[in-house]
Amino acid sequence: MEESPSPYKWLGYMFVWMVACLLILDKGVSSELFLFILLLVAIVINAYCAYKFALEKGTFLAILAFVVAMVLDFFPIVAYFVIIEIFMA
Repeated sequence: MEESPSPYKWLGYMFVWMVACLLILDKGVSSELFLFILLLVAIVINAYCAYKFALEKGTFLAILAFVVAMVLDFFPIVAYFVIIEIFMA
């Protein structure tokens, strides 16, 4: 008998990506194009993980996981731009 993998591993992948984004931003990114590409990659990775999670647990939980992951991915980048605008003004 084979064990079925847990659907929560996809949430774990989303969490690992959020930590990776924070570590990348901590390096001191200077290019706005790089940040835009990072956001596009975050959307693709989180959408794929939410889709795989939805296949196993249901659509509502997957949508909720996707929204939370995107907010947590976007918040440091938005905060970065706000801080830059405040100090550059």
